[in-house]
Amino acid sequence: MRLDCGGELRTSWELQPDTDQLLEALRTTYVNLAVIDLRCRAAEVTAASTRARGRHDRADRSPR
Repeated sequence: MRLDCGGELRTSWELQPDTDQLLEALRTTYVNLAVIDLRCRAAEVTAASTRARGRHDRADRSPR
């Protein structure tokens, strides 16, 4: 047991964050990381596509 700032005695489980709040925070973090990962992958694909398009454009303009 602990004495909180208001002078009330509380058991340790009352001082712990709510499990549902922790799970929601973990879900939110996981979703945010997944979104970041998808954005990074999309940027990589876009960059690769741009590089490939540039190679094709140069090949089309080269004398034969």
